Amino acid sequence: MKKRILGGLVITWGAPLLVLASGISEPCDVVNLLNNLKGYFQDIVFILAIAAILYSGFLFLTAGGNEQTVTKAKTALVWGLIGIAVALFAGQAIEFMKSVVGGSSGAMCGTA
Repeated sequence: MKKRILGGLVITWGAPLLVLASGISEPCDVVNLLNNLKGYFQDIVFILAIAAILYSGFLFLTAGGNEQTVTKAKTALVWGLIGIAVALFAGQAIEFMKSVVGGSSGAMCGTA
C-alpha cells in the first residue's frame, strides 16, 4: 500500500518536472515528445510480446504431456500475439485519432 502511494507521488510530482526539464516551450515540442514516447512504447511492448512467445514455445517443448503446462503455454502464446497486435497498431493510433477528430497539429511540426 505504501509503495503504491509513493509510486503515485513520484509519478504525480515527477512527470511535470520531466516535462519542464525536457525544454518543452512550443506545441511542436509536445507533438515530438508524444511521438517519441509512442515509439518507445511500441518497442517495449514488441520485445515483451516476443519474450512471451518464446516463453510459450519453451513451455510447449517442456510440457511432456502435462495439460496444465500446455494450457499455460497456450495462454502465453495468445497474450504474446495480442502484444504484437498492440505494438503494430499503436503506431497508427495517433493518425486514426487525428482523422476522427480532424486535427492536423502534426502537419505544422513536420511529423504528419
